[in-house]
Amino acid sequence: MKKRSAHHHDRLVAGAHGARKVGMMNTTSALTYVTDGREAIGFVLKRGHSGFDAFSREEKSLGLFKTAPEAANAVFDAASSEEGADEH
Repeated sequence: MKKRSAHHHDRLVAGAHGARKVGMMNTTSALTYVTDGREAIGFVLKRGHSGFDAFSREEKSLGLFKTAPEAANAVFDAASSEEGADEH
């Protein structure tokens, strides 16, 4: 049986607390978690030809996107908005 490889994609983002690394595991799995450090901030579901569904950590749908990175960015944006709301 052939082993499937997973590639980890990180990006540096600027936030209220300085720059930090946000990642998303890129696998052949239908479910992919989006993380901020060690914390899961949401997830992305592969929907075949339809695209990728993004969800917040509270499992709230953030929409359907053409690519996994677009969906992951929506998860990050939702988490950043949550973080900003918690500070006020």
